[in-house]
Amino acid sequence: MRDAELIYGEPETDEELSWNEKFYEFRLRHDAIIRLLEERDFDPRNEKVIIDAFCGPGVMLRQLSLAWQRQYGEPLTRRSVECQTHADEHYPIINAADEDFSGAQPASPASDSKSPAAKGAAFPKEGWEQKWAATLAAAKKEGVVVVYSLWGPRTRGAVAQAFKKKYGIEVEFAPFGRGAELLAKVQAEKRAGLNIVDVFGAGGPTLIATVKPTGLLGQLRPLLFLPEVIDPKMWKGGQLPFSDKEGSSIAQLATAQRFVIYNKNMIKEGELASYKDVLKPQYKGKIIVNDPSVTGAGNALLSHLALNVWNVEEAKDFLRQLVRNQKAEITRDNRITVESVARGKHALAVGARVETQADFFDVGAPIAQALMPDLFLSHADSVLGVPTLSPHPNATLIFVNWLLSREGHAVFVKGAGNPGLRVDAPTEGINPIFFTRPEEKLYLDSEEAILFRGKMLKIARQVIAEAEK
Repeated sequence: MRDAELIYGEPETDEELSWNEKFYEFRLRHDAIIRLLEERDFDPRNEKVIIDAFCGPGVMLRQLSLAWQRQYGEPLTRRSVECQTHADEHYPIINAADEDFSGAQPASPASDSKSPAAKGAAFPKEGWEQKWAATLAAAKKEGVVVVYSLWGPRTRGAVAQAFKKKYGIEVEFAPFGRGAELLAKVQAEKRAGLNIVDVFGAGGPTLIATVKPTGLLGQLRPLLFLPEVIDPKMWKGGQLPFSDKEGSSIAQLATAQRFVIYNKNMIKEGELASYKDVLKPQYKGKIIVNDPSVTGAGNALLSHLALNVWNVEEAKDFLRQLVRNQKAEITRDNRITVESVARGKHALAVGARVETQADFFDVGAPIAQALMPDLFLSHADSVLGVPTLSPHPNATLIFVNWLLSREGHAVFVKGAGNPGLRVDAPTEGINPIFFTRPEEKLYLDSEEAILFRGKMLKIARQVIAEAEK
């Protein structure tokens, strides 16, 4: 049995040791076990590694599991790791003695109905109050949680104000207009050796199709432990709405995506009854399109048409005609997409972001949604994730659990102005246009659909380039 500390070394100064309390020691041992695995100098069949605070933040577990799987071809289990008991003073322990960190269900505990792992819970219900109190005390010392998000200003303001009022912890938002911008910043920080962000708030395509493949998306599932959060009955559909099988991110909204809007002073109600109606000659030069060659509402619409409504070739032809025949203006600015229609510069918009629409509906702008028979139901930019390393791990734990609780979810839903995924989500104050209609055929978002949208990005770029020649 080896202590990972012995092969990596002690912190050199008291200041290093006190950095984020025990988090520096956690990093030492995390790096140590990765080093052991990569050097093939460790046999999990015969040896154990003592990792102080290994039982702590779930943001590291995915990295460790991947390294273990890569070297030994088998999941990392607790049989091969011994956690020092005092680590539990600093971070809530993830229960289930032989829980498989890779996300697969362990063979023996799965059949035990009393096992927390069998219930899908990362923490036992008993004693969670003590864990919460200890984590909250440490979170208040950290004093801040940093969130990179695509959320609108109303949502950001409401969340930050409510969280600080309740816990006295600041929420520092770095807003982004596009998922690609968020990814670029995180990658740049990674190359510079910086760990700044604690939480991601974006769309599924941003986190699942772009951030996750780079290895910069951590595991959210192990961080959730409030009983009202991990109880499947509290969520629509009877299960937690994770965006992928690994549980690296979770959705908060179920938004009716009506992508086509029009100016009510320029187009009469009912004139746009199908997506191909926007190709009518009278709309030539009067259309603005949210660029489908980058992640966002434009890409989501084109993918919906290709995957659910028509097929890839028909969707390509639709985009080609928009650009070549209809002379549509293409923009990557979500606000301009909607504002240009509200001001009458364009008669209609294709790929209008629903959260941006909400801002204009609330102030009485003369716009309306075109009602199509095939409706895409997405999670919009409500998907919550964490990086592989959070600089404020305790504040991160408190924030994500609070945001997914009844109280936090209500704040988020009201700020976003869209229907929530909790069964107790508020509906008052939400514009009825964001709810589904009985006559609409619904297509739910999924990991498959998210990955398909990634493929459509390249297709859209090719079509637009050819059409503009």
